Amino acid sequence: MANIESADPIDPELRIAAVRLDVADLARSTDFYERVLGLPLISREHDRALLGADARRPALALTAIDGPTLASPHSTGLFHVAWLHPSRAALTDTVRRSPAHLGRSTAHPTTACPRRCT
Repeated sequence: MANIESADPIDPELRIAAVRLDVADLARSTDFYERVLGLPLISREHDRALLGADARRPALALTAIDGPTLASPHSTGLFHVAWLHPSRAALTDTVRRSPAHLGRSTAHPTTACPRRCT
């Protein structure tokens, strides 16, 4: 493996912009993210919904697709999104709201607490 010179550390203020998803059923998708994951609805239009705790920086933008088609299971797409919870208790609340079919593996406690938590 080649020696790679260490770069300056990334800016700790870096934040990911809103996740943008195109969805087949805007009402159903909005309900899922609002009810199950607890993202508050910021605004809703005919073909678009914004969700998140901060209206100036929505965490999620959903856009309805006209005439959606079923994607191949071999196609690319978004299969994982991680939002940092402010505490293990907040993460636990989200996991408890999640339907059983999502499974507990959808929540990664290390995301909520970067160092070993006891």
